[in-house]
Amino acid sequence: MDKHNAVVVDAAGVAFEMYDITVDFPWPEIRSVHYSRAPTARPSWSPSSTLTAGSTNA
Repeated sequence: MDKHNAVVVDAAGVAFEMYDITVDFPWPEIRSVHYSRAPTARPSWSPSSTLTAGSTNA
């Protein structure tokens, strides 16, 4: 997260926020979410590139 971007993971699913654009992925559309630490030791979330059938990456 910085002043323009964020990833929100909550009971509803995963939301990506970039400036004024938000893309929501509800849990039924998500197969997995992977977590890894960034080199700066800040948390970094990375959703799986493979979502369940019927979902879109738009």
